[in-house]
Amino acid sequence: MKIYGKTIAPLALLLLLLFQAAAQKTDLSNYKILCAEKNNPQVLKAVAVLQEKIGKRSQLQLPVIKSWPKKSAENLIVVGIENNLKFLPAEYAAELAQLPATRAEGFKLLALEKAKIIVIAGHDSRGVLYGAGKFLRMLEMEPGRIKGIPALKTSSSPQYPIRGHQLGYRPKTNAYDAWTVAQYDSYIRDLALFGANSIEIMPPRTDDDFSSVHMKLPAIEMMVHQSRICREYGLDVWMWYPNLGSDYTSPDSIRKELAEREQIFSLLPKLDALFV
Repeated sequence: MKIYGKTIAPLALLLLLLFQAAAQKTDLSNYKILCAEKNNPQVLKAVAVLQEKIGKRSQLQLPVIKSWPKKSAENLIVVGIENNLKFLPAEYAAELAQLPATRAEGFKLLALEKAKIIVIAGHDSRGVLYGAGKFLRMLEMEPGRIKGIPALKTSSSPQYPIRGHQLGYRPKTNAYDAWTVAQYDSYIRDLALFGANSIEIMPPRTDDDFSSVHMKLPAIEMMVHQSRICREYGLDVWMWYPNLGSDYTSPDSIRKELAEREQIFSLLPKLDALFV
């Protein structure tokens, strides 16, 4: 292949193109995160996750600001629900509107060529988190450096309404019963950043072993933490509750089973669906 009259081998051409692509990436190390939501806990959580994930991998703490700068509006990562981004410059508002419309839990990512504003616009609160997850996966981060592509126009919506995963805290798994609350938080957060919208938990009495030497907490306490973590990230909480009683015909047995369920359900900060 000839470029500027010179013949370049295919491998050399590939290296040249990769070098040019790398050279064109935008340095985001001095950017700020502008959160467009003041009272939406799920969006605020998404912003916190974005800041923490970047900080963990780059050792740079991008500051979070709450309003549009009065002087220089540049070097910004704007995060919020699309319908609430009315303050964006006309050029950005027009570009967002031209992207395909999103559905529930969808998001748009926008960065114009040579401009210094990046927009993460969710269709709703969950969409903001999923948009932040997609944006994080597009960054190159190492200690002291954050790089991103210079131009970006993306619109995405989930194909399936239920995207979940069961996380059982019980001896029948070979890892989950050894996890701490922090490990569950980290794992659920990563599932959410990749698009999960529901987590299925289970009550303590699900098989013949109620506890494990590896457990950091009693199963009933960890179940409450799992529900709380999901609530903080705005995910649905499902529960698999098998009927393991020996007798479902006696009124006394039925009352005992129902009382157990009332106790379990009342402890949970969030419960959206039950699978019997």
